[in-house]
Amino acid sequence: MFKPFHILIISLVILHPAYASNNTDQSDSKIATLAKQGTAAAQDQIGVLYAEGQMVAQDYNKALKWFRLAAKQGYARAQYHLGDMYYHGYGVPKNHQKAFGWYELAANQGHANAQLMLGWMYDEGLGVPKNVQQALKWFRLAAKQGYARAQYHLGDMYYDGYGVPKNHQKAFGWYELAANQGHANAQLMLGWMYDEG
Repeated sequence: MFKPFHILIISLVILHPAYASNNTDQSDSKIATLAKQGTAAAQDQIGVLYAEGQMVAQDYNKALKWFRLAAKQGYARAQYHLGDMYYHGYGVPKNHQKAFGWYELAANQGHANAQLMLGWMYDEGLGVPKNVQQALKWFRLAAKQGYARAQYHLGDMYYDGYGVPKNHQKAFGWYELAANQGHANAQLMLGWMYDEG
């Protein structure tokens, strides 16, 4: 459970790079202290630093350690990050079934990126039997949170009639939502649809 002080420190240190870059030693110390005290958000952030090699040497094993600590507390962002590690094979053998399991835990908590990945994995049959209806379900959940990539995928599904009745009007609506967020492929599809009438 987050204490208001922890939330303040994490937001100042983690979410504001200008602050962090001016106070790197203090920031690292505060994040490390919070992580060692069991604060899941701090543990996850240390995992990100190791996974990406930011301010520390890249070390997937250390990233995995910190992600696991946070994920075991039910922290959705860490569960998503573990899913990514298994999906891509960073520090562990690539394993789509394990990736799916971690993504599913995060997705069930409303993590939009994890919902998108479940949609993608169901759509492609990665780590789970192919299931277009499940793909549609997860893409919709992520899209309703405003996630442009999911909105674009829904646009494609309606445009092609893939898993849903073909409906160019609905496709246009999803493409438009994604395009308004700068999604380049959605912008191209909108342009093409305008051109075709």
